[in-house]
Amino acid sequence: MEQEGFQLSYDISQVANLLGDAAPYLVITQDDIWQQVADRLPFAPENLYFIKSLEVEFLDDFVKKHSAYNAVVGLGGGRVADIAKYLHWKKEITLYQIPTILSVDAFFTHEVAVREHGVVKYVGDTTPDKVFIDSELIRSAPAAL
Repeated sequence: MEQEGFQLSYDISQVANLLGDAAPYLVITQDDIWQQVADRLPFAPENLYFIKSLEVEFLDDFVKKHSAYNAVVGLGGGRVADIAKYLHWKKEITLYQIPTILSVDAFFTHEVAVREHGVVKYVGDTTPDKVFIDSELIRSAPAAL
Protein backbone atom coordinates (compact mmCIF):
# COMPACT_ATOMS: atom_id res chain seq x y z
CA MET A 1 0.00 0.00 0.00
CA GLU A 2 1.39 3.40 -0.97
CA GLN A 3 1.39 5.81 1.95
CA GLU A 4 1.23 9.56 1.91
CA GLY A 5 3.80 11.69 3.69
CA PHE A 6 3.14 13.49 6.90
CA GLN A 7 1.78 17.02 6.70
CA LEU A 8 3.66 19.35 9.06
CA SER A 9 2.80 22.81 10.27
CA TYR A 10 4.86 25.12 12.42
CA ASP A 11 1.89 27.41 13.01
CA ILE A 12 -0.10 26.05 15.95
CA SER A 13 -2.60 28.90 15.60
CA GLN A 14 -4.08 26.97 12.62
CA VAL A 15 -5.42 24.34 15.01
CA ALA A 16 -8.30 26.51 16.24
CA ASN A 17 -9.72 27.02 12.73
CA LEU A 18 -9.29 23.39 11.76
CA LEU A 19 -11.00 22.18 14.93
CA GLY A 20 -13.86 24.62 14.46
CA ASP A 21 -14.51 22.98 11.10
CA ALA A 22 -14.22 19.47 12.58
CA ALA A 23 -16.45 19.81 15.66
CA PRO A 24 -17.20 17.87 17.73
CA TYR A 25 -13.63 16.85 18.55
CA LEU A 26 -11.77 15.18 21.41
CA VAL A 27 -8.38 16.20 22.81
CA ILE A 28 -6.39 13.32 24.29
CA THR A 29 -3.58 14.25 26.68
CA GLN A 30 -2.11 13.55 30.12
CA ASP A 31 -2.98 15.44 33.27
CA ASP A 32 0.59 16.60 33.95
CA ILE A 33 1.01 17.79 30.36
CA TRP A 34 -2.33 19.56 30.42
CA GLN A 35 -1.31 21.45 33.57
CA GLN A 36 1.80 22.74 31.77
CA VAL A 37 0.37 23.64 28.36
CA ALA A 38 -3.32 24.52 28.73
CA ASP A 39 -2.72 28.27 28.88
CA ARG A 40 -0.34 28.17 25.87
CA LEU A 41 -2.81 26.70 23.38
CA PRO A 42 -4.72 28.81 20.83
CA PHE A 43 -7.92 26.84 21.47
CA ALA A 44 -10.01 25.60 24.39
CA PRO A 45 -10.97 21.94 23.98
CA GLU A 46 -14.63 21.00 23.82
CA ASN A 47 -13.88 17.57 25.25
CA LEU A 48 -10.75 16.52 27.10
CA TYR A 49 -9.62 12.97 27.90
CA PHE A 50 -6.66 12.02 30.11
CA ILE A 51 -5.03 8.76 29.02
CA LYS A 52 -5.25 5.64 31.15
CA SER A 53 -4.09 2.54 29.27
CA LEU A 54 -2.79 1.21 25.97
CA GLU A 55 -4.20 -2.28 26.54
CA VAL A 56 -6.25 -3.39 23.52
CA GLU A 57 -9.32 -4.30 25.60
CA PHE A 58 -9.33 -0.85 27.17
CA LEU A 59 -8.78 0.86 23.81
CA ASP A 60 -11.63 -1.03 22.15
CA ASP A 61 -13.96 0.06 24.95
CA PHE A 62 -12.59 3.60 24.67
CA VAL A 63 -13.45 3.67 20.94
CA LYS A 64 -17.03 2.55 21.65
CA LYS A 65 -17.48 5.28 24.27
CA HIS A 66 -15.94 8.00 22.08
CA SER A 67 -17.51 7.29 18.70
CA ALA A 68 -19.40 10.57 18.28
CA TYR A 69 -16.39 12.72 17.40
CA ASN A 70 -15.38 13.98 13.96
CA ALA A 71 -11.77 14.64 14.97
CA VAL A 72 -9.21 13.74 17.59
CA VAL A 73 -6.16 15.71 18.77
CA GLY A 74 -3.21 13.96 20.41
CA LEU A 75 -1.49 16.49 22.69
CA GLY A 76 1.55 15.07 24.45
CA GLY A 77 4.06 12.28 24.00
CA GLY A 78 4.10 8.79 22.54
CA ARG A 79 1.32 7.16 24.56
CA VAL A 80 -1.01 10.06 23.81
CA ALA A 81 -0.12 9.86 20.12
CA ASP A 82 -0.86 6.13 20.03
CA ILE A 83 -4.29 6.43 21.69
CA ALA A 84 -5.23 9.25 19.31
CA LYS A 85 -4.00 7.16 16.36
CA TYR A 86 -6.02 4.17 17.56
CA LEU A 87 -9.27 6.18 17.66
CA HIS A 88 -8.45 7.68 14.25
CA TRP A 89 -7.72 4.22 12.80
CA LYS A 90 -10.83 2.54 14.21
CA LYS A 91 -13.31 5.36 13.48
CA GLU A 92 -11.68 6.90 10.38
CA ILE A 93 -11.91 10.41 11.80
CA THR A 94 -9.61 13.40 11.38
CA LEU A 95 -6.36 13.23 13.40
CA TYR A 96 -4.20 16.15 14.46
CA GLN A 97 -1.08 15.53 16.53
CA ILE A 98 0.60 18.16 18.72
CA PRO A 99 3.79 16.70 20.21
CA THR A 100 5.11 18.14 23.45
CA ILE A 101 8.32 16.09 23.15
CA LEU A 102 10.21 14.78 20.14
CA SER A 103 12.17 12.00 21.85
CA VAL A 104 9.70 9.41 20.52
CA ASP A 105 8.67 8.64 16.95
CA ALA A 106 4.98 7.86 17.57
CA PHE A 107 3.91 11.01 15.72
CA PHE A 108 5.73 9.92 12.56
CA THR A 109 4.97 6.22 12.37
CA HIS A 110 1.95 4.67 10.69
CA GLU A 111 1.51 1.88 13.22
CA VAL A 112 -0.12 2.13 16.64
CA ALA A 113 1.75 0.69 19.63
CA VAL A 114 -0.83 -1.10 21.78
CA ARG A 115 -0.43 -3.56 24.64
CA GLU A 116 -1.75 -7.08 24.95
CA HIS A 117 -1.25 -8.24 28.53
CA GLY A 118 1.55 -5.71 28.88
CA VAL A 119 3.38 -6.76 25.71
CA VAL A 120 3.79 -4.18 22.94
CA LYS A 121 2.12 -5.05 19.64
CA TYR A 122 1.92 -2.87 16.53
CA VAL A 123 -1.43 -2.58 14.74
CA GLY A 124 -3.14 -0.36 12.22
CA ASP A 125 -2.06 1.90 9.44
CA THR A 126 -2.57 5.58 10.18
CA THR A 127 -1.40 8.94 8.92
CA PRO A 128 -2.36 12.09 10.80
CA ASP A 129 -4.06 14.81 8.81
CA LYS A 130 -1.48 17.21 10.23
CA VAL A 131 1.28 17.27 12.85
CA PHE A 132 1.79 20.64 14.51
CA ILE A 133 5.31 21.38 15.72
CA ASP A 134 5.44 24.27 18.18
CA SER A 135 9.01 24.97 19.32
CA GLU A 136 7.92 26.87 22.45
CA LEU A 137 5.69 24.02 23.52
CA ILE A 138 8.46 21.47 22.96
CA ARG A 139 11.02 23.64 24.76
CA SER A 140 8.76 23.64 27.82
CA ALA A 141 9.12 19.85 28.23
CA PRO A 142 11.28 18.64 31.11
CA ALA A 143 14.91 18.25 30.02
CA ALA A 144 14.91 14.56 31.03
CA LEU A 145 12.41 13.81 28.27
